[in-house]
Amino acid sequence: FAVAHRRGVRGAADMSGLANCNGQVRLLATASDVVTCRGPSRVRGGRWSPQCPKRRQRLTTKVQATARATAASFATEYEGPRKVAVIGGGPAGLTAAIALRKLCPNIESVKVFEQYESLPPELGAAFNINGGASILAKLGLADDVLAIGNPMERVYSRTTEGSVLFDFKPPELLATDEELRKALKVKDRHLFLTVMRGQLNEVLLKNLPEGVVTYGKQLESLEESSRTVKCGFVDGSSESFDLVIGCDGIGSATRRLGQFEGDNELKRKPQYAGIRIAFGVCTEPKRPPSVENEAHQWFGDGAYVLNYTGGQGNSRRDIVAVCYHDTKR
Repeated sequence: FAVAHRRGVRGAADMSGLANCNGQVRLLATASDVVTCRGPSRVRGGRWSPQCPKRRQRLTTKVQATARATAASFATEYEGPRKVAVIGGGPAGLTAAIALRKLCPNIESVKVFEQYESLPPELGAAFNINGGASILAKLGLADDVLAIGNPMERVYSRTTEGSVLFDFKPPELLATDEELRKALKVKDRHLFLTVMRGQLNEVLLKNLPEGVVTYGKQLESLEESSRTVKCGFVDGSSESFDLVIGCDGIGSATRRLGQFEGDNELKRKPQYAGIRIAFGVCTEPKRPPSVENEAHQWFGDGAYVLNYTGGQGNSRRDIVAVCYHDTKR
């Protein structure tokens, strides 16, 4: 997400916070997607690695300071973009559209473009959203998220020989950390949740008006003028916007087509890391009820196995995932 918007600003940042389009920095989600808005000035951000907390704190602080200073200088002269395009109709793109519509009153139009003709309800497996669930709750989706999320009570990790690596229990952590408890507890329920990707997409779509999302639109070109960015699609259509946000995944066309200047990570191409994930989803629960709120992990030589449960009610699914080293692609 961009931390400050106006015609004439182009930037990208990874940080915790969500900005409104009146130039005021607010609370916010973590995202690493690409934002482009044509112009001579830039807000430059940094990336951080969760494995390096000192670097993360330093870069996040720097980005936040830049955002605040930039937002303050623009507040009196800029009302924000009027037309916004979001490339990618997955959880990130749909959340971005909801946030823009709720937090940016000056925006007249938000359109989401998804390259696939439709997104199947059983698409993908399940994943954890804790900080993400907190952001969705602040956007007014608390009840929706709690309704589809399986509360994670324990993450139990060990070697294939049975040696315990760690035994993490989120409720115990919340009980000892007041700041975390304020962020990750809503209506006396914690937000360490495991959701099915398809269910999350359905919830997000439900919170957007009909017509915001267009399917079958694959981005082919980005043409930047002094004021707008023109999006060209494979079907031959095109449309101009004040702001384009890329939420189109690791093979992002927005990243590839955007004219980002300087030596920064936006120019880097994704590199295959040699790690492959194979997973299976059971449509009928197979795990014992005693462990349905737990994730179990086993680490071996060159591979690891994860067994967990996502979703709620009739949409609850059991998942087995195997991560293994594979240099052949």
